[in-house]
Amino acid sequence: MTTALPTQVTYGTFKGKLIDAINTGAGEVSRAVAGMVTASPAVNSVNIPAALAVMLPRPVTVTLDANGAFTMQLVATDDPALSIINWAYQISFQLNNGDALAPFLVQIPGGSTVDLSTANPVSTGGGVAITQGNPGPTGPTALFDADAVPYLNATAPAPTGPGVQPANRRLVTEASSLLASKAALPAVTDKVVFVSPRGADTNDGLTLKSALATLPAAITTLGGPGLIQCGQGTISFGAPLSVAGTSGVTIRGVAGLTAGAGAATVLSYSGTGTASAINAQNTLGFTLADVMLQHTAATFTGRLLDLRNVTGSDTAYASIRDCYLGGSGASTADALIDLDRTISCEIRRCHFANANNGIRGKAGAASYSNAHVVENCTFNTATIAHIHNPGDGWVIKGCTWEALTSGAAGAVISDSGVTANGLTIMGGWCGDVIAGAGGAQFVIGGGGISILGTMIGGNTGSTGVKYSTSPSSGITIAAFFNGCDTGISHVGGYNVQNSDYSRSAFFNVASPIPSGAEAQFENMLNYPVVRYRNDGTHTYGGVAFRLENQKGGYQAYDIGIDPDGGTAGVFKINDIVRGKFPFQITKAGSVLLSDTVLATTATDGFTYVPTCVGIPTGVPTAQAGGAPVVYDTTDNRLYVYNGGWKSAAFA
Repeated sequence: MTTALPTQVTYGTFKGKLIDAINTGAGEVSRAVAGMVTASPAVNSVNIPAALAVMLPRPVTVTLDANGAFTMQLVATDDPALSIINWAYQISFQLNNGDALAPFLVQIPGGSTVDLSTANPVSTGGGVAITQGNPGPTGPTALFDADAVPYLNATAPAPTGPGVQPANRRLVTEASSLLASKAALPAVTDKVVFVSPRGADTNDGLTLKSALATLPAAITTLGGPGLIQCGQGTISFGAPLSVAGTSGVTIRGVAGLTAGAGAATVLSYSGTGTASAINAQNTLGFTLADVMLQHTAATFTGRLLDLRNVTGSDTAYASIRDCYLGGSGASTADALIDLDRTISCEIRRCHFANANNGIRGKAGAASYSNAHVVENCTFNTATIAHIHNPGDGWVIKGCTWEALTSGAAGAVISDSGVTANGLTIMGGWCGDVIAGAGGAQFVIGGGGISILGTMIGGNTGSTGVKYSTSPSSGITIAAFFNGCDTGISHVGGYNVQNSDYSRSAFFNVASPIPSGAEAQFENMLNYPVVRYRNDGTHTYGGVAFRLENQKGGYQAYDIGIDPDGGTAGVFKINDIVRGKFPFQITKAGSVLLSDTVLATTATDGFTYVPTCVGIPTGVPTAQAGGAPVVYDTTDNRLYVYNGGWKSAAFA
């Protein structure tokens, strides 16, 4: 049910008109633009104390009319009845003529009408930007600078003439990237420091017009929790940047990572050696968003973003969003993000390229990296692993992985002995493996691991899923294997609770992989669904299957080649309760139906043949190398068919 918003809420109006300028040869004419305009609020929620309510603002989208015009009524951004004031809307466009009108921020004061023609930022292009309009009363009209960040009319005098805008307006504290992440603007008491390629470190950094030029100066000026807002362009730094041990520091760029386009804000590190480009060790709530973070030196072998715990206090609650992380012409970085000894961090909508490792979790078996989320990320051109040594409780969702730089598979790889208990990988894709390059897409070990709804691509010589640690148990795989030589290998399970890989059960699932659920296997093209294999280096055999029944008394049968640990290479069904082998096939092809001499008083353990009542008359279907047998219970004769029924009488 929908009702009107509480009466305490006030509104403003945003309107405008978009036209194309078309040259007909006889002069310029206009044509209405078709498409939609969207106003996205910069806050997730606001309180309305007087109404005892919490409001969740939603984006508003309108369609341009036949004249290219639109009007929308929006909740006022300066409404004193709301718990947050002086926030903004991001205005974005979806135009049918293919033009890309850049998004921008605008404030909508209560009771006012803001027109697109005065709110839209205009690039100076080396000339003078002119805002056309009539003189108006004092009011919070928006004005934008080259970084698409608007001023707010906090203390400004009224315009004094056409096209004149006041110059002393306060800056919005975040750029449009804030809206893309749906995070709330900081409270007005939070500190904001601005950095811009057009700034100077002699400035105070408190407005974009007085922005600093370098990140180290911004860190020093910030001096604690707050936001470093980076302007559009490339901001270079040659020495490692440290925010180690801080809480609540955010480094944010201007949104602009789109398909086929470069980043609006680039943080470019030119340092060399093993030192981390950004040292965010032992931080709480560190955020990096809406930037391209790159290194440019071929001799850089450190970590691009270092979130490790190195002093005893866990790094926690870090958020890396909407970023590109990688090397510019160099793949030498040890890791683009290092999460060793960290907890509860998120990495969303990022792209990783050109490094030894994209994301590293645990440094080794004795370390930890717990409860992280990696979501909707893309990975390309790593030399060792895209995600290396994930830890416990990781969720990797909706990601894609290209082949390693060698062409081998290597999406998520754990070193031998490194466990990732409770790891969930879901809804992903990996592929483009080069034939013969080998590797495995997912090399994992531990308990409670799930790989769900993922397409696992491979090629000749590659493996889909390989378990690196024994025992590994509680494994769930519901995935599509495409082109892998081996689907699943080196699997530990119920019968393999030990550390000797040679006794592990091997599942070799060939392509194409099961269609359906449970044990439904279709179109296997003469490949084995399940294969147990002794690689020839061991003399003892193993159990391929164990069948158990606990109803009406315990039964258990081991099925395999020498499941008793023998050396003869005999296929056996082992009755492990009674210690008997009721069925065996030797290497030479002999079939044994018992390994036990029955007592004269035995009541079980016999071999039963089929019976009929009277003389058999049917012609049995021929089976090469065998003859059918039946016992006539009327005449007590045993019949064997060989071109006809032959019999022998029994007294």
